[in-house]
Amino acid sequence: MKFWRRLRFYGIGLAIGTILTFIIFGNRGCSWLPENRVLERVATSSMEITGDALCRAECMGLHPDDLYKALSSEGMEVYFSESDTKAENKHYILKGDHKGDELEIGVLLIDTLARVDEVALSGFSGDCDCSDAREENFILWKPEDVLRKELLGLTPGVTSTARCQLESIGLTKEALADVLRKGSLDYELSDLYGNANPHWAMHPEDDESISFILEQGDKTVLLREVRCDDCRPCPE
Repeated sequence: MKFWRRLRFYGIGLAIGTILTFIIFGNRGCSWLPENRVLERVATSSMEITGDALCRAECMGLHPDDLYKALSSEGMEVYFSESDTKAENKHYILKGDHKGDELEIGVLLIDTLARVDEVALSGFSGDCDCSDAREENFILWKPEDVLRKELLGLTPGVTSTARCQLESIGLTKEALADVLRKGSLDYELSDLYGNANPHWAMHPEDDESISFILEQGDKTVLLREVRCDDCRPCPE
C-alpha cells in the first residue's frame, strides 16, 4: 500500500512540474515534441526552393534570406492539420510572423533536404504571374550575416597547404581572422554538397582576386586552400 501511495504522490508531483514547465517555458527545449522535431529537422537540413516558390516570394517582396531566417527561427509553428504527414516524403505547412503579416511556407522533407515549394503572405493582395517560372530548384543559401556569426564562433585552423599558399603572397595565418570578420562571401564558388562538410568561399575585404576556401565543421572552421593567380603551387 505504501508503494502505491508513494507512486501516486510521485505522479502528482510529475504532473505539477510538467504543467509549471509549460507555463514558464512553453514548448521550448522539448525536442521530443512533434512540432519541435519537425522544426529542428527543417532548420538543420540543406535548404532549396522551387522556381515557382522563388518567383512568388520575390513578387511579394520577400528575399530568400527572409525565408531562410524564418525556417531557422523559433517563431514558426507547424500546422499539422494542413500538412501531409502520411506520404513517404512528408510535406509540412509552417506559419509565423513576418513584419506584422502571417508568412506561410510549405516545406517538403526529402532525407536531409528541406525544399520550399509554397510561399504566401497574408498582407499581400497582388497577383503574381509565375507561369514562366523556371522548373528547377535553387539553393536557399545561408544568409551571410548568419554564416559569419557561425564561423566566428568556431575554432579556426589552417592546413599546411593553405599556410604555404598564404606565405607565397606575403600573408600569414592571421589573415583568416580578418576574412572571417570583414571578408565577403562568394556563393558561386562555395560548395555545400560535394564534400562531407560544407565548403565556403570568402574574399578578403576589397580584394576578390583572392579566395579563401573554408571547411565548416561542428566545432572548427578550417582554411583548406587559397586560390589566386599569384599563389604558388603547394603540396597537399
